[in-house]
Parts: sequence; C-alpha cells; structure tokens
Amino acid sequence: MNKKLMLLMTIALLGMFLVVGCGATDQGGQAGPAEPAAPAAPAEPATPQEPVKKEVFRVGMEADYPPFNWTQIGDSNGAVKLDGSPEFAGGYDVEIAKRIAEGLGRELVIVKTEWDGLVPSLLSNKIDGIIAGMSPTADRWETIDFSDNYYESDLVMVVKSGSKYENAKSIRDFKGAKITAQLNTFHYTVIDQIEGVKKETAMDNFSAMRVALESGFIDGYISERPEGVSAEAANKNFKMVSFEDGFVTDPDDTAIAVGLKKGNDFADDINRVLNSISLEERLQIMDEAIKNQPAAE
Repeated sequence: MNKKLMLLMTIALLGMFLVVGCGATDQGGQAGPAEPAAPAAPAEPATPQEPVKKEVFRVGMEADYPPFNWTQIGDSNGAVKLDGSPEFAGGYDVEIAKRIAEGLGRELVIVKTEWDGLVPSLLSNKIDGIIAGMSPTADRWETIDFSDNYYESDLVMVVKSGSKYENAKSIRDFKGAKITAQLNTFHYTVIDQIEGVKKETAMDNFSAMRVALESGFIDGYISERPEGVSAEAANKNFKMVSFEDGFVTDPDDTAIAVGLKKGNDFADDINRVLNSISLEERLQIMDEAIKNQPAAE
C-alpha cells in the first residue's frame, strides 16, 4: 500500500471518530457547552413579625376616690392611661388592678365610670371587673359576685380643722351636725345611727363632699379610713375623726373586693393573685398611694 493511500485512510478514520465523539457529547451532555445559569431571584425583604396581642382585662373605676383611685395628667408613679382619654388613673386600686392583669396574662384597660354606672357596665359586659374601693355588701352580692377581699378598713368622719367636731370620740358627738356620704353606699345608711343628726342629701362623689365641707355646707362626711387619711394629707383644713364609740357595721361593709359578673371565669385566678400579695405589701401600696395622691386644688 503506497503512502498516499495510507494517509487518506488515516484522515477518513479520524473524521469518523470526530463524528462519533460529537454525537456522544450531544446525548450525554458530559462534554457539551454549559448552559448559562439563570439569574438568582432577589431575596424577599423580611416581614417584621406582628407582636401577639394579649386579651384585655377591662376594669371600671371612678378615678375620683383618692387614695383608692384618682385622675391625673401623665403616667407618673405608675399611673395607667384611661381608655379613650388623654388622662391617667393612679392609686391603690390601679396598683391592685395591674397585679391582677399581670397574673391573668392580660393587658390592663381602665375605663373611667361614674359610681352608679359601675354595676350596669359590668352586667352589660362593658367592663370585666370593678376595682373601685367597692365593698362586697349583701345587697350587692344579690346582683354580682366578688373576689376575696383585697383591703379592710373602718369608718371615719372627715370634718373641718378647728371645728367643734374635730375632737369627737363618739358618733353621739355629732348630734345636730349636718352630715352626708356618697350616694348609693352603705356609708350613707349608717348616718341614721347618729341620734339627732341632720342627714343631708347624698352626694355623687368625694370631690363634691370635700368642696361642700370646705364651704361649710356640711359639717362632715363619712368615709373609710384611707380616704380620711388622704383628705387630711391633701388639705390642711380637713381633719379625720376616728371613733372609740363608732358605727355598727358588718365586716364585709368595710372590706373591699373586686366586683365580678356572676358566672365569670376570673374569680379563682384573681383570688390566687390577691392571696399572693402579703398584708405588709398591701399596707405599703396604700401608704404609697396616700403619698402620691394629687394635691388638693
């Protein structure tokens, strides 16, 4: 075989190998050109997780019965913003309400409500509880339920300093005096135990009674000891009278508890929270409330 023929056969064989090789690459994709990579999708911006909203515990109070509760501007001394108002509520009841709400794992909402509207608001589900210096009297038990007591006190008389009543020791010393108390409270009913008293018309709230006392419209009004201490501390013209021979009352009349709707789901948990607050701590909270109350105008 001549050299020219051998060269032609070699070229032909090489051509066959090249064709076979290209076919294998197309089928197996092992040596073919790489496909261009698809561009990566832009990363989605992280969505901030919404905080889990707590259920609320709506508490009704007058916010006008220091040192149990009052209204103030600003959140000083732990005051809580009033629902639907730029003002805040402070006082003993507010501190107790804060502890209860925390124990229930709920957000505290305070609804300022006139005294006469507290029970109707509870019954109509506008509030979940009444924490307003309310006594668990037998009459109230017929309509609503109560927690265990969170404060116990006794009745006093608030009079003007320098008056003939400031050194009184007995309710009998108020014969002929013009005396009143808050509307729809047992305070007003015990006035009848004073022989010869001039029982004046009941008043809506303690602010009105303090004004009436200072103006001389009344000679005194009946309240519980913390309010009497508060009045005396807030206004040098007021004097609290404690009695050696005082009013006859039922122990529940001078106790304070949380008012709850009958069939409620809160009582056991609220009692658990209240029972965790020692007597010493309760007295300390009251002392702080008296110290922090707004000054009399």
